Amino acid sequence: MNMNYCKYENCSKDLSNCLKGIEDGAYDNLDQYEREGLLDLLSYCEVILTYKEEIQETLEEQALNEGNDVI
Repeated sequence: MNMNYCKYENCSKDLSNCLKGIEDGAYDNLDQYEREGLLDLLSYCEVILTYKEEIQETLEEQALNEGNDVI
């Protein structure tokens, strides 16, 4: 389990690795556990996208409050 202070950073690196595998077509010969994992990943991505605008607005507001450039 990821620690709260680095869960998004760690997961984004893992997700980037998964994306590279998908882009390379490395999903055509998966065992049952990997197939289920990839299907779960697709479902999670769909749910995450429903929060996209809310997340972006919150992060932009946070960046402005901290005096940082908006991402």
